[in-house]
Amino acid sequence: MEKLSSAKGKEVSEKNKRNRGKNAGLETPGTKSAASSTREAQLREQLQTEKQHADLLQQELNTLKKKVEETEESMAKTQEDVLRTQKQMKKFKKRQEASDLML
Repeated sequence: MEKLSSAKGKEVSEKNKRNRGKNAGLETPGTKSAASSTREAQLREQLQTEKQHADLLQQELNTLKKKVEETEESMAKTQEDVLRTQKQMKKFKKRQEASDLML
């Protein structure tokens, strides 16, 4: 009977040691690999989320670049139209002056 009590006492003592380690923040080999697997999964998920965010930002950047290009083209056409109109106005003004001299 004493041996049984002694064996039971050792078992309880070992459990207490493991629990003290857990309570103190120490990891046992089993919990360490589970914790590292969990951490790895969290990091992979975070990486995936960041990649998706980076992809969205890249798409937005590409869209903005395209809009800038379209705006620059539109501005260039507008500038050409303004120059053409100014030339026409000068010609018209010269004709008007010539017409006024004839009168």
